[in-house]
Amino acid sequence: MEFLGISDRKKRALLQEEAQREKEKILDVFQCVERLNELDAMSLRKIVQRERMLAVPRLDKMLPFKVDLVELLTRLPLHLMACILAQEPRENGDWAGSVTSHRLVCVSWHGHVVKGLRLLIALCTLSEALSPLAALVAGPEFQQRLLDAVVLVLLSAAGPDVADNLASAAMASRTEEALDRAATVPIALRALTIGLLPVSANVHMQQRHWHILSNNLLLQPRSVVFVDAVFDAIRTIYRMVRMAMESQATDVPGLAFQAGLSMEWLTELCCTPLFYHRQALHSPSMAGPLRLIAAGLDLHSPPFTVPPFAANPDGSPNWLEQSYSTAAGEGTIELLVARSLALMTSLTEYEKASFLDQTIASEDTRELAIEVAARASQLAGLVMQRPMTGRWPVRSPGEGQLAVNALQVLEVLADDSNFRRMAMRAVAGPAAAMLTMPASDFESAWCAGEEARALHRTDFSIEGRSIMVGPMAPQHIKRLEALASLLKRDDLANLSSTTRAKVAHVELEAALRALSVFEILGNLHCYNEDTCSPDMRELFLQMLFAELESCSVSAAGTRPDNAQAALELTITNLNRLHIYALSVNEDAESRNMDVVSSDDLELLQSLIDALESKREGDVDIVNVDACI
Repeated sequence: MEFLGISDRKKRALLQEEAQREKEKILDVFQCVERLNELDAMSLRKIVQRERMLAVPRLDKMLPFKVDLVELLTRLPLHLMACILAQEPRENGDWAGSVTSHRLVCVSWHGHVVKGLRLLIALCTLSEALSPLAALVAGPEFQQRLLDAVVLVLLSAAGPDVADNLASAAMASRTEEALDRAATVPIALRALTIGLLPVSANVHMQQRHWHILSNNLLLQPRSVVFVDAVFDAIRTIYRMVRMAMESQATDVPGLAFQAGLSMEWLTELCCTPLFYHRQALHSPSMAGPLRLIAAGLDLHSPPFTVPPFAANPDGSPNWLEQSYSTAAGEGTIELLVARSLALMTSLTEYEKASFLDQTIASEDTRELAIEVAARASQLAGLVMQRPMTGRWPVRSPGEGQLAVNALQVLEVLADDSNFRRMAMRAVAGPAAAMLTMPASDFESAWCAGEEARALHRTDFSIEGRSIMVGPMAPQHIKRLEALASLLKRDDLANLSSTTRAKVAHVELEAALRALSVFEILGNLHCYNEDTCSPDMRELFLQMLFAELESCSVSAAGTRPDNAQAALELTITNLNRLHIYALSVNEDAESRNMDVVSSDDLELLQSLIDALESKREGDVDIVNVDACI
């Protein structure tokens, strides 16, 4: 710079102006995040100047500063990684005043990271309209940086910050911080989806889009770290929900919602064969998914379970009122546990590297696998023993969804050679209580009648929560769509679309509930010489008959007069269930759909025939305890 003929005072003024101009060239990412994070892509598009310049309003000055959108999006992943590694900005932190002209208020770095990810999502969405942004987002360097930032979020949640995450959930004074900590995981997963898929695919995500996402994700060099960390990160949020329940905090629904968003995303990804088999290759014991499912079941264990799911140590229902229960979660806890069970059912869809076989074969996970299977079976048993809503009204929204998912898990366990014997022991007593209900009550509750529909109507009182219908594996979805098509009613045309959707949901869940029990009873009675030991032939029949002889109280609160009356009721109710399944099968076959197989119908008929033989005294009673 030339200073000839200029006084020293003028020289100093020019140098100060030059320094100020150079300083303002440094992109203030902090201020961009704080000022723009609440704007969506459409709102950002309105304030874009020229093709890639954005005017960002300052907090402390009238004039805005201009930002290059490509430069901002390029730096955002790096900025977020720096915030995570340094755990800044924070109260009394080192960065305030030194890295930004924006006056940082007392916020947690988790909150700032959430805002940054929100802005990143908006900019990636905006790339559909701006070609320079589109070129950046599609580039391998940006995608790698994005995955690195997401991995750091997951590692932070699952690693060094676990203790502090749990502590924040237990303290009323840290409610907002706990919600920010929990929100980092689902919003990071959402950002990864937006960054690795075309914007148009994110509008209505279909199964093929999840396959593309899985492929793009696993091509990244550090994807193996992601596979390892994502299960533990989501499990941390589940544990935060449990801590909030123990301390009777007010943020239980919010935390449960964040956990549910994360679990829904992960379940969809696990339904892609590529991701599942990469997980099985990386961790043959499948410890990560198994621990996550166990954490879900922890949310619905004493002393927090709301009746009728509360159980005594012997498995019988406990009707005592709890001082604090899952009912305080406004239905979100039930949906959260239901999502864990849906993940378990989805994982069992794969025959190669079977999830149940993998977990039971490894010494590291065998004990936990047995515990998870036992707890899931016991939960399904409690579903079978649920009293009629006239005796015990629905206490917590989401109970119906949880019941269906628990039955679907038991349906899988009853068909698995590793767990069939356990399922028999857990279900024989509850099945007897269910099957000895008065015939009209049984038909209403277990043949898609009014009682079954009443349980699912309460699902819609969960404010702002999405309604799920079970596992997301392609095979299950195909059956679900076929069943929904069968149940479609023509007499609802005059109702609103929302009302029609609610009615369809209720009808579908009631049908799934009936068909799951139908499958469970048939699977438990089935004997396969290739997979079953000789002592398991008719073992479930013997166990069920032994329970019927005790004449215990039925799920409807009635007690059969004697063992003969209990057996008669059981045969009558099984016939009604068989008739319902047969009607569904005939309707499906008339439309070339596969919902109920003829083999399953024969299995239940075989159980009915065997019980009728018992009634006529043709079969001798064996020592059931010896068989177990």
